Parts: sequence; structure tokens; C-alpha cells
Amino acid sequence: GLALKKDAVQNFYSNIMKKLESEKFRSSRHTELNSAIGELTNLAKGVTRGGKPIHLEDLDLVNQFARDAVMSKDPQTRRLGGIFREGLDNFLETISHAHITAGDQKLAMESLKDARKYWKMARKAETLENIINDAHLEAAAPNSTRSAADKIRTKLTSLIKSRKPGEWTDDEVKAMQDIINLHPFVKRVGEFDPFKSRTVAVAAGALALHNLPLAGALT
Repeated sequence: GLALKKDAVQNFYSNIMKKLESEKFRSSRHTELNSAIGELTNLAKGVTRGGKPIHLEDLDLVNQFARDAVMSKDPQTRRLGGIFREGLDNFLETISHAHITAGDQKLAMESLKDARKYWKMARKAETLENIINDAHLEAAAPNSTRSAADKIRTKLTSLIKSRKPGEWTDDEVKAMQDIINLHPFVKRVGEFDPFKSRTVAVAAGALALHNLPLAGALT
């Protein structure tokens, strides 16, 4: 995989820790973020699993650990987890050939381009998966008066309104709008581009896992 220079990771570590501290992060309180920070701390020190150079796969592991914070029941921890993951996303977006270890720079940059693409695909897939899972859990609550399908439409509406420029393609937004407007979910989710593989698999898997009859509910 693509290998990164240690100083690039060190700079990211320094910047994200300063940001978290300015946002009142406390390791003793926001414990669900500690695993991600601990893993990133090791990478900044050049300590990797197996003693190999730092690869994007190592940062992906950091990202997976950060998901614990994003999924926390504590609002402050969720907010800090979001800040951490946004910082990681921005770091990956700004990596240049200067941050990559010696080798075929052209090939390395092509690999980086692909890595960014799949990183975004995975994050979008996770976003949809979380919407489906959260809607199901909320609808199952004793005091809930709304169906999971209705909650999914509400969450997608919020997602569209809060999206950043360029975060979702026009086709993806159109697909979400069609879901909101009661078009068949299963038919439209397959049109989400560019993640016709992982995202659809995750969404379909989540639907099957929770036995959500969205196709019928949204028609």
C-alpha cells in the first residue's frame, strides 16, 4: 500500500490534538475516543503493527476506532469524534507527493487518488448504514409513533440540507430526494453513484439484517 512519511503524520497528530484540546477534549471523560488517539499517537511515533512504514491502511484503522466516539451515547463525545474524523478526512485530501516516501511518484499519486475515492465511498456507505440503523432503533423505542421508513426520510432530508459543497453528487442527492418523496427505496439506492458496490451492499445488508420493509413502505 501507499507509504507515508512519519513527519506528515506527526504534523496531523499535532494539529488534531490542538483542535481537540481547544474543543475541551478530556481523555478521562471522552474515553471512547482514546483508542483512535492512542493508535494515531503510535503512528506519529513511527510505531506501526509489524514495524512497517506507515500506510493508509493504518489510518483507516484509526478511522475505525474513531467510529466508537461518533456512535457514542454522549453528545459531546459524538461531537469530538466527528471533529476527529473530519480532520482525518481533510488530512487525506491534502496529502501530496511530498508526504509520500521515495519511490515511483506517479504511481504513488495514482494510488493516492484511488485511495481517496474508496475512502469517500466507505464513508458514504457508513453514513447510509448509520441512518438505516438509527431509524430502526428509534422506531423500535416504546414511545415511538413513527415508522423506520418515515424516520429514514427525515434523516435523509437533514443530510441533504447539511451537506457540504461537493460532498454528494447530483445523482446521489436526486436518489435521496426520490426516497424522501416515496419512490421505491430498493430501486433508487442502486443508482447512488459512485458507490454501486460497497454502499449498496451495506445498505441492502442493513435492510435485510433489520428486516425493514422499506420497498413497500416507501411506495
